[in-house]
Amino acid sequence: MDGTGIRYHNYSAVGTYTVFPAQYKQRLFPSGAFGRIEKDEVETTGTLGLMCREQGLRITNDLARMTLPSERNVDYGKIAHSMTSTQIKKDLLFDEVCYTALVQDLSLDLHDVIFKSEKKLELKKFFLPPGVFDGLINVMVQQFTKNPIRVHLCDKNARKALVTQIVTKMVSSVTERDPRSFAAVCEILPCIKLELPKANLSGSFADLQKHDVVAYKLYLQGYHKFCNHHWRPVDIRSVTNEGFKGANSGVLLWGEQGCGKSQILSYLTAWAHESNWCSVAITDHEAFVNKQYDIFRCKNGLYMQKELAKRLCQDFLTSNEQLLRDTPVDMAIYGSYDLTGIRDDEPEPCPRVWDEARKTWSDAWKEFLFEHEINFYKNKYDRMNYRLSDKLRDPKTLYEIAEAGVKDAEVATNAFGELLNQCYHTDRFKTMMCVDGVNVFMQPSQYPSFRYANQRKLNSFIPPYHLALVRLIQ
Repeated sequence: MDGTGIRYHNYSAVGTYTVFPAQYKQRLFPSGAFGRIEKDEVETTGTLGLMCREQGLRITNDLARMTLPSERNVDYGKIAHSMTSTQIKKDLLFDEVCYTALVQDLSLDLHDVIFKSEKKLELKKFFLPPGVFDGLINVMVQQFTKNPIRVHLCDKNARKALVTQIVTKMVSSVTERDPRSFAAVCEILPCIKLELPKANLSGSFADLQKHDVVAYKLYLQGYHKFCNHHWRPVDIRSVTNEGFKGANSGVLLWGEQGCGKSQILSYLTAWAHESNWCSVAITDHEAFVNKQYDIFRCKNGLYMQKELAKRLCQDFLTSNEQLLRDTPVDMAIYGSYDLTGIRDDEPEPCPRVWDEARKTWSDAWKEFLFEHEINFYKNKYDRMNYRLSDKLRDPKTLYEIAEAGVKDAEVATNAFGELLNQCYHTDRFKTMMCVDGVNVFMQPSQYPSFRYANQRKLNSFIPPYHLALVRLIQ
């Protein structure tokens, strides 16, 4: 290799290998590499070699365009006041860097609308299918070429009000069934009728709208004929993977065993490290479900794997130590997770529900507990009535949170949840999470429990969505 690094790879590098020193390999994959790479290659040759594959290169090409808010320099005032539709198409929408910056800004606004809404759970479910979120963002980006909606997209406060109005009308109109794609949404709702109040505009933006309220029709159906709602500049379309919807939908790799999925995940992890991203690599998915670690059922119904959580905190720290040392804790969001990794604003993870088919409650198993079992769990739960923020009240950096999880397995799950939450909200760096073998999380685990004897599909085994750590990484 010429030493320039993975992030400088181009198509001429496809098929070549990058060999990593043992120390660097340990930083990338503290608990072993993805798939069979560790057993078939590392243990045999003593080195880690990753091949540059076309699919992996295409993914990194898409991710490399993403920037932090402080790095984006979109002049919305100029767009609203002096640029014509033709100029916007040529200079912004047809430019891969500017286009991606607009997509990211609008994505953050849509994300805020979803997570700050009183109907957050309903909205999260609506935008869960891949492509629905990115599809709506893509349509909105196209509206920068149109008046009078352009000025509302350029004014930050008016933009959030506009996004809220669009989301409200979409969710209230698409009531027949949950959308499986953005195309399905557009078939049900071909046009959204909007109102653009001048009162939402601030400063010089308000001078660009004469009337107090302007009626506007946002057409969705027309986009489906040409681009399946995922139009992108030709420079992006020519090098992206087929079927890639956008960074907000994530990337799912599938294929037969041995086709190279693990190689691509390893390549992406190495690229993230070299690009100064925070990297979370879940390489041994089986460890979450195969009874390798002891479990304990908490009061809210979730099962903690304390030693596995401790190891995840150690891996997180090993892979990103300098980044964690340099990043201060956002105290505005710190302390919002409990011991099981559930955020305060999340619903009860294991609610008591009525099974109409079997005419029984989901917690009917409690009737069969002995008195000494009830007392044991009550005393145990009373001693667990605390969280990480009660012990670590004023952490200065993310390193302290990770270190707390490494030192104390009891709070490790809590610490892992806090770390992920800090990474998701920071503007200091970007984060990549690569999870291998996600299909194992779609079937019952190997942990037996009589509590699930009434559920035929589980057959007395704990479902992964009741394992606290699985919920954090899904």
